[in-house]
Amino acid sequence: MGPEVESMVARFTDDQVDVWALFQRDAHGRTGLYHGELVNDLETGRPGLVPKIVDALRRGLCSADARERLTALHGVNALTQDADLGSELAGLFDLAPELTTTAPFVHAIARQRTTQKIQEIIDAVLKLQLDADADGPLASMLVRHRFEAVREMLVRAVVNDKISAKTKRLEALLSALSFNDKDSLTDEFARGPVDARKRWSDLAYAAFKADQWPGLYDGWARLHLRLGLTLDGAPLRPYESDEDRARSAAGALRMAALIAAIETPADSPTAPKEVILAAAVWIDALRIAEGPPIELQNLLKKHTVDVLRSDALLAAVDNILQQLGWDDAARATARARVVENTVDRNFADVDSDAALARAAGLDAVYTVGPDSGQSHDGITFRPVHELLSLLRRV
Repeated sequence: MGPEVESMVARFTDDQVDVWALFQRDAHGRTGLYHGELVNDLETGRPGLVPKIVDALRRGLCSADARERLTALHGVNALTQDADLGSELAGLFDLAPELTTTAPFVHAIARQRTTQKIQEIIDAVLKLQLDADADGPLASMLVRHRFEAVREMLVRAVVNDKISAKTKRLEALLSALSFNDKDSLTDEFARGPVDARKRWSDLAYAAFKADQWPGLYDGWARLHLRLGLTLDGAPLRPYESDEDRARSAAGALRMAALIAAIETPADSPTAPKEVILAAAVWIDALRIAEGPPIELQNLLKKHTVDVLRSDALLAAVDNILQQLGWDDAARATARARVVENTVDRNFADVDSDAALARAAGLDAVYTVGPDSGQSHDGITFRPVHELLSLLRRV
C-alpha cells in the first residue's frame, strides 16, 4: 500500500473505513492518485475491505457523475478479486454509451467471468466502432471468453494463407494468448506442412515485436525452434535488421582501422569466474530442450564458470513454473536441475538477485525480457545474450 492511501485509512479499522467516500474523493481529483491506484492499494493493503471496494465500484458504475463512472471503470480493471459486475457494465450502454467504445471498458469485460450477460455485452461490443487503442483489450476479451472461435480463426488464417487480409487483428489475438495456448497451437502447426509453419512463425515474429527487444526476440526464437523449421531450411533470422547489420559492420571496420593505426593488439576476452542468471533465464533453460539456453549451460561448464543461486532464486523459479501449470513432480525435477547446475555460497540475508550480486561482489545479473538494461539497487540487469557472446569468444 502506498503512503498516500495508507495515510487515509491507517487510523481506522475495516468496519470504520468509508470506501465510497474515498472513492468519491478520488473520482473528483482530491487524492492525487493514478487511475486504479486507490483500488489496488486498498485491495492489497487491506484485503478485508474487498466487499466494500466491490460495492463502491457498483455504485460508481451506476453513478450519474461521469467522473465517478470513469474512475469505477478503471477500478474494475485494477481489482484482482473475482467480482461479477456484468449487470453494472451492461448498464453503461444506456447510461454512458461513450464509454462502451473505450479500451478501459473492453478491458473490464475481458476481466469478467464468462456468463450469459457477458456474452450479450460482447455481442454488442463487436457491433461498435471501437477506439484505436482498444485492439489489445478486444483481443484479450475474445481470447478469454471465446477462445475456441479465436483458435479456429488463427488456424484457418494460417493454414489457408489468409493472414494478409487481417494481419493486425491476428497479431493482437496471438499476443493475447497465454504461454500454454501459444505452445499448444505451435505444436499443432509443427505437425503440418512447412509453409503453414513458416506463416505461423512470421505472424509470431510480428506479434511478439521480436525486432524491438532481445527478450521479445528470444520468445519468438523459442517458438520458431519448437516448429522444427531449422530442420527444414528455415534457420532463425538474426536479431538485427539489415540497417542495424550495416551499421554494425561499418562500426567494426572503423574500430579495426583505429586499432591498426595505434598498433595496440586487442586483448582476448576472459570468462568470468562467477555469474548470476535471473529466474527468467532458468525458465527458458527448463522449458526448451535445445537452442541458446543449453548452449549457454555448455559454455559455462566448458569455461568452469560458477553460476550462483539463492533460496530466493529457487522460490522465484518454482512460483513461475507453478503459474505455468507445472505439477509438483515436474517442479521438483526442475528445482533439482537448477541446484545441479548452480553453486550456493550461503550468503546471509539474500532476498533477491540484486542482493545476491552485491554479496558476491558482482556488478551485474544476466536476464531476459523487459528487465534487460535496467538497474536495481545499484546492480545492472544485462541481457543474457551478452554473456553468451562473451563465452563464445573466449
